[in-house]
Amino acid sequence: MGATVEEPLANFGVAKEERRERVREPLALVWPGTGARVAIPARIQRGGSASACVGIARALALQPELVVSDEPVSSLDVSIRAQVLNFLRELKKRRS
Repeated sequence: MGATVEEPLANFGVAKEERRERVREPLALVWPGTGARVAIPARIQRGGSASACVGIARALALQPELVVSDEPVSSLDVSIRAQVLNFLRELKKRRS
């Protein structure tokens, strides 16, 4: 899963050391408590939200100027949903 989040960074020529660093924050966001681990927790594997979490983490790892999403958190657990939305608001404030 960490490799899946890191892949777009490699495609854009980001150095391996920087890729690892830029993957940590999005992973910690979508799977709180995982830190730098790259394995998907069992509770996510059983749920239907794994692909949504990976998509969000991949987008955020690229540190884009603009993120366009259609219902980005609709399939996430309620606790993770709130964290993702709060993080996106904070990210917006930091970049304004």
